[in-house]
Amino acid sequence: MIGALPVTLHARAADWAQRFCEYLRGPWDAAQVERLHQQLDGLVVEAEARGEEGLSSAGLKLSSVLSLHMDRNAVPGQAQVHALFELTDAMMFASVDDADPQDMEEVLILAPSSPPPEPASVPAATPADGMPHRGDGASWVVSGNPRLADSLRTAFTLLGVRCTHIPPALGWSEALPGSGVQCVVVDADSLGVLLDLQRRSMGNASLGHARRPTYIAALDDASTSERVRALRAGADHVLRADEPPDALAPRLSNILSQRSEEVLSVLIIDDDPGQTLFCASILRRVGVNVLCCNDAASALRALRQELPDVMLVDLHMPDVDGLELTEHLLDVPGSEFTSVLFLSGDEEPDIRFDALTAGADDFLSKPIQPRHLIRAVLAHGKRSQRRRRAAAALRGSAD
Repeated sequence: MIGALPVTLHARAADWAQRFCEYLRGPWDAAQVERLHQQLDGLVVEAEARGEEGLSSAGLKLSSVLSLHMDRNAVPGQAQVHALFELTDAMMFASVDDADPQDMEEVLILAPSSPPPEPASVPAATPADGMPHRGDGASWVVSGNPRLADSLRTAFTLLGVRCTHIPPALGWSEALPGSGVQCVVVDADSLGVLLDLQRRSMGNASLGHARRPTYIAALDDASTSERVRALRAGADHVLRADEPPDALAPRLSNILSQRSEEVLSVLIIDDDPGQTLFCASILRRVGVNVLCCNDAASALRALRQELPDVMLVDLHMPDVDGLELTEHLLDVPGSEFTSVLFLSGDEEPDIRFDALTAGADDFLSKPIQPRHLIRAVLAHGKRSQRRRRAAAALRGSAD
């Protein structure tokens, strides 16, 4: 049938990517992009339900980044367009069935081979002393490649950012939590360590509440398949390792500028590990610190250790009812400034009423659309931070 929609999930994902790229090439149509964004979320949810990990991960990353652009209601700049091209390219790769590797040669590589030029004002260089730096503002380069390390150190120095080159064999990941390091750049050989860091942070309060660094993969082979591998491992951004320092500097500046706002923290409480991982992946892609707990006891321990801005609570859990758990959570001193969002597949009006009466700030329905989760968490989380700051200011003036 002429004009018929693609039937398979992979074919529909590839078709979506082609249509989205039309708007990346211009002109940008916010209304049409919003419609495509809704369709993308549907593809992500379907891929997740079918166990299509590659397509789900690539689509989720793209949806999360696109959510930020849509919420700001701004036309993406040249560097942002290139980043969206690369993410769409990764989704195109993921839309090809692994059973037919020869199809890889037929996939259209959508991202330009080199980024469009972007004017940047680069601060004066600040000498790096070569000593390991701890604390906010410091960055680590983890690589056994001296050429890559020197190039990245030069780029960071041009930005006035302290940078330390760390050999990959020194157990750097053990020293990372709580170090205050804002950015970690790894080469392809250290991608497995990023994946291990993700797994270790699940359910570990000390790792989950510490501000998570921005992870960047610098790849000699920046092909679509390698970029997808880096994103799956936990990288937030991917750079080409063969770019000169003066080209890397504005890219790094754009990435680091995304950390300028106060970071939101979220505690996800759900007995379904797959659901917690799905929500955590969505939120981490937009810079939210996430801690996941699968039972009431660990949730209470985490809450007593550090209060998050938002609690995302499953309404129905086998060991405790979500409403009952919320009452216990809100008894923790200081939790009055934490927003509570219930997550449930129950659509009964009485259930929603009971949840809001129990102290919830919002009620989100399963399956959750990524853009809905992002917008709800960002809106309620920022409101929680404003309330906490206002209360602190009142106490300060009273003193």
